[in-house]
Amino acid sequence: MKKIIIAAISENNIIGKNGILPWKSKEEMTVFKQLTTNNPVIMGRKTYDSLKRVLKGRTNLILSHSVNERNEKKEVKFFNSFSSVYKFCEKENYEKVFIIGGGEVFKEEINNVDEMFISIMKGDFEGDVFFPEINENIWHINMVVYYSDFILYKYIRNSN
Repeated sequence: MKKIIIAAISENNIIGKNGILPWKSKEEMTVFKQLTTNNPVIMGRKTYDSLKRVLKGRTNLILSHSVNERNEKKEVKFFNSFSSVYKFCEKENYEKVFIIGGGEVFKEEINNVDEMFISIMKGDFEGDVFFPEINENIWHINMVVYYSDFILYKYIRNSN
C-alpha cells in the first residue's frame, strides 16, 4: 500500500491559522479532490473538526488519542495510532492512502511515506501551524505543475 502526504503550504511553510486554511483557492481544492477521491484519507482530529462536512467519495480515517469519539457516519472511522489505521487499510486492500493533515500528523509521518504532493501557495501567509521541513537527502522532486496561484510538486522518496 502506497502512503502519500498531500498538503497545501505557503512559501513560508504555513498550513493553517486558527484551525482553517489561511488562503482560498478553488483550483487547489479541485486538484486535492481529483487526487484523493475514491481513496481513504487520514487526518488528525483537529483537521477533522475543522471540516464543514465529511469529505465525500473518500473513507475518512481520523487519528485521535481518545477513540471513543462520535462515529455517526459510516464513511468516518476513528483510530488511536498510525499502526492501527494502516492495519485497517491493508485489511481493506487499499492500494494507496492519502495523509491530509494537520501539522502534528505531517510531522509524525513525513519520513515514513512513499510520496508527497505539495502545493506551494504563492505568497507568505500568517499562521500558527507549520509543515515540517522536507529533507532533500530523503526526497527528490519527480514532477512540477504550475497553476495560477500555486505550484504542485510531487516528491518521491530517494531509493537507498
